[in-house]
Amino acid sequence: MNKYSFLNCEDDAVWDNLIASSINKNIYCTSIFLKTLKKKVKRFLIKNNEEIIGGIILNDDHKVLNLNDELLYTPLIFKGFGLRPRASQNNEKFYLIESLKNFLVNNFQKTSFISDYHLDDLRPFFFHNFDKKNNFFKISKVNYTSIVNLDEIDNSNFEKTTFFSNLAVRIRQDYRYSLTKKKFKIIENFQKENFERLIEETFKRQKIKPDFDHKKRSKILEKLSKDRKVKMYQTYEGNNVRAFSVFGYLKSHAIYLHGARIKDDNKDYSLTYSILEAIKDLKKIGIKTLDLEGINSPRRGFNKIGYGGKIFPYYHIEGN
Repeated sequence: MNKYSFLNCEDDAVWDNLIASSINKNIYCTSIFLKTLKKKVKRFLIKNNEEIIGGIILNDDHKVLNLNDELLYTPLIFKGFGLRPRASQNNEKFYLIESLKNFLVNNFQKTSFISDYHLDDLRPFFFHNFDKKNNFFKISKVNYTSIVNLDEIDNSNFEKTTFFSNLAVRIRQDYRYSLTKKKFKIIENFQKENFERLIEETFKRQKIKPDFDHKKRSKILEKLSKDRKVKMYQTYEGNNVRAFSVFGYLKSHAIYLHGARIKDDNKDYSLTYSILEAIKDLKKIGIKTLDLEGINSPRRGFNKIGYGGKIFPYYHIEGN
């Protein structure tokens, strides 16, 4: 088996360069986001000789690994596999995951983390159970997300593209109504007051409590916006904001972070308009793939599926 070294990384620039150049780009793993976590974390570069080929995020307690309540994903970060044959890529991916598994077994009494959809080869964890004749690792939960291919978009003839034809009938209809029955306009800028107010009103309308500190989150997103890693698209009708959608982006990949609207009305259309106009703009700046950040609630999950992406699983992995 390949032997990789794990090197503690305290250089933000080196770490963020790895995230930006990886195949699973994710702003939740960037330095600015990690520094906001309640639990202290350590970042490790994974090296093959002197080449950085990946990374992992671990909490600063070498007894119990549990990050999943503060991060959307806690992935093993893959730098990429180049243009090698698929068999070679599959082997390197397996050995990277095997190395992660060994690192967890050797350093933690208990582990609990959520993968992202790129960690799709779970054999190292199952093989460990087989070799040790126990069930040290288990998959406690399977979640799903939807990945939208923005290469299918042609902004010059948007409604004739493969992307538009793959949208749900309701999404297409809502978008057309937003153009013919409303006088919406999009303002693309991060506006902290509107973010906080619409989040509060959305959760209040849904009669549920926010599962995150939205005021703290708005400050983080504002910083990321200034660093050109976040875009907020606000739908206005006249002088009044009706909805917004927020996306994080790194190079060619984006992730849907938040969306909110004033009214829960089937004839409102403002959030659909915001998301589709955002997707068109993300295409313009070179985004190729968009992660809709989970499709796991019965209500919001089916809405996100309506944007025509491919469905991928990701896993909550536990070991003890």
